[in-house]
Amino acid sequence: MKNAKPDGQTVIVLPSGPMVMFPHVYRKLDYDPVRDFTPVSLLARFQFGVVAGPASHAKNIAQMLADAKVHPDAATYGTAGAGTLPHFMGVLLTQSTGVPLTHVPFQGSSPANTALLGGHVAYKFDVVSETAELHRAGKVRILAVTGAKRDPQVPEVPTLKEQGIPMEATAWFGMYAPAGLPPAALARLEKAVGAAIHTPALQERLQKLGYEPVGSTSAELATIQRSDLARWEQPIKSTGLVLD
Repeated sequence: MKNAKPDGQTVIVLPSGPMVMFPHVYRKLDYDPVRDFTPVSLLARFQFGVVAGPASHAKNIAQMLADAKVHPDAATYGTAGAGTLPHFMGVLLTQSTGVPLTHVPFQGSSPANTALLGGHVAYKFDVVSETAELHRAGKVRILAVTGAKRDPQVPEVPTLKEQGIPMEATAWFGMYAPAGLPPAALARLEKAVGAAIHTPALQERLQKLGYEPVGSTSAELATIQRSDLARWEQPIKSTGLVLD
């Protein structure tokens, strides 16, 4: 995609991971997330849940952290894999609280859910939509959400900041075009995306999928991307994880 003609006819929609995390995780990438792309618009945000399973009795983050201090060997959290955003959410929570948590990677969200429900890990970090139904059914408990405000899917669940934890982290989807996109073509794309993202039908569809519709200018997405790229560098590098 980065080698496509920058004429406004080729765009790509990406989650934030490849644009702000992969450069710190992978030894070699065949693209530069800043140099090789023109940001068009931030489409939607989504946040994550800190989820407790049957192996934990915690009803909130304070209880989770207290248990982890007393029983550090049992303070395990599952994710969809090493190098994923949920993995580093756990790292960031540890750094924000000083309470170590042990990461247990699985090959996908479903195996991590199975391990959580089976009591093989005590906690799980995942996008809220992946565990909202289990939470509502009482099979797991979402102890907190990681965004700046509560998630409409589980409005009864407080944010980490509401529970006194100085941590806020979300992910997003953005639209990009090849580098070198002419200003006129960028302006046309910005206008078209802005009009589309604010239509009631698309807003309703995104919200049902667990996403917060946004829409932004190219400059706003560029600023968010650069900020997140810098923000995740230290937590990621602190793990020593490097993938080929």
